[in-house]
Order: sequence, then structure tokens, then C-alpha cells
Amino acid sequence: MRERALLLEDWNEVDRQADALLRRMADEPLAYASLIADRAHNLAQSGRGQAAEADDQNIRLRDVIAAGATMKIDALGITLRNI
Repeated sequence: MRERALLLEDWNEVDRQADALLRRMADEPLAYASLIADRAHNLAQSGRGQAAEADDQNIRLRDVIAAGATMKIDALGITLRNI
């Protein structure tokens, strides 16, 4: 997923790219790709001001999962590391 859409707060593009990632991975789903796409959808909802508390909790949960797996998520200017 390109970070530019998130950084520019182009929520429609964020959704489009997340959907494209899920389509590309449909035949052989990867947990990492699913996590990134789901997180992007939640961030887009939040950015639009349409997120429910559950969406915000899902974003935090995915950040914790990413940190536990030492995943790098740069779009928000952070790197999550397993400490």
C-alpha cells in the first residue's frame, strides 16, 4: 500500500488501494496483507470521521499485533518494534 494516500488523507484512494491489495492476495491470502488492508480501511473511516469506537479499537489492536511481529508501518511516521 502506498503511504502517500494516507499522508495526504485521500481516504477514497486509501480504500481503493486496500481493496486492490485484498484482490491481489485473494488466491493466497497473507496475514500481513490482510492486516495492512483492514487497518487502511479503518484509518480511512476514522479520517472521514465515520469511525465507531470498534474501528478505533481495531486500529490499536492491529498496531499491537504489528509491534509484536516487528512490522514496519511508516505511513504514520512510526516503526513498531518488538521490545
